[in-house]
Amino acid sequence: MAAYYPLFDDEMKEGPIGPPGIGFKLTDNGNYDMEKKKLKNVDEPVDISDVATKSYVDSNKIELKSDIVKLQKRSLIHSEHGDFDARNKIIGNVKDPINNLNVVNKQYLENNALTLSQKNTIPIEKFYNVNNIPLKNLPNPQDKNDAVHKQYVDKKTKINDKKPDNMLMKDHDGLYVECKDFWATIKEDFQTFEDKVEWEEISEYQKLSEDFIREFQDKVYWEEISICQKLSEDFIREFQDKVDWEEISEYQKLSEDFI
Repeated sequence: MAAYYPLFDDEMKEGPIGPPGIGFKLTDNGNYDMEKKKLKNVDEPVDISDVATKSYVDSNKIELKSDIVKLQKRSLIHSEHGDFDARNKIIGNVKDPINNLNVVNKQYLENNALTLSQKNTIPIEKFYNVNNIPLKNLPNPQDKNDAVHKQYVDKKTKINDKKPDNMLMKDHDGLYVECKDFWATIKEDFQTFEDKVEWEEISEYQKLSEDFIREFQDKVYWEEISICQKLSEDFIREFQDKVDWEEISEYQKLSEDFI
């Protein structure tokens, strides 16, 4: 029988390196190099640091893909151009906007904007419905197709459509005459019913002489006088504290010297 004797550290000497085994090869930085070999018969991972098998990865890949598909169906996603694509789905439960860049919902839009009527299948029937809400702060129109505000219409109507030359009224004999002729028949007796007439209407629709306006300066409506009556520059200077200068500037013909 062979006898074995132990070797102590001081008796051990370095010998030649033996042939390589079948273990993992270490790289210079201490990592394992599989040299394109497969690692087989690995158990399914349990801890997060365990090596994963192909079956585990494939299974999770399928589940993840399914989850992604479900998420895509329920989410806004980026298109190839970087925009959000709702894929013809309705975005619901949107809160009323607070900041300028917030998305608006249908209710907020209809309550705060002009919208086309429901009868919009035929172009000629398209119109904006303001739902009986006044439109305010319109500027003066510049183009013939611009919308106009009430003040603009009223002033134009007073000057053009309702000026005395275009109106007929009954005289004492029941005959219709032009306003300027009608006024000529009654101005001598005017003092007898000066407290009964509508002075705003008189100021607007009758052709008044400057002497008449001067006599009844405390009764006439100076805004209407400034718009509807033809006034001389001397008269305007005389009553510069009573005339409406905005209306004078717009409706009276003024010389450059006067301006």
